[in-house]
Amino acid sequence: MDERVAQARVGIVVISALILTAILIVLFGDFPSMFHTGKTIRVRFANAPGVSKGTPVRKSGILVGRVSKVEFIKPNYERVVS
Repeated sequence: MDERVAQARVGIVVISALILTAILIVLFGDFPSMFHTGKTIRVRFANAPGVSKGTPVRKSGILVGRVSKVEFIKPNYERVVS
């Protein structure tokens, strides 16, 4: 076999392996992707210490998502305390 043909085949295998690795990283990683569909759920808590962007959300011990955004709302001071 010609040495150039062997080098070409090795190059094709290496490039294929790199492309396959990149595809697997995108599919199984934590990258936002067009392949993953999901729903946004908004929850309002009076107190949520330790919650920030990226905090894992679990249901019965199973990871179901991550916190995407945390917003603080102005407290309602219109109540009269007597």
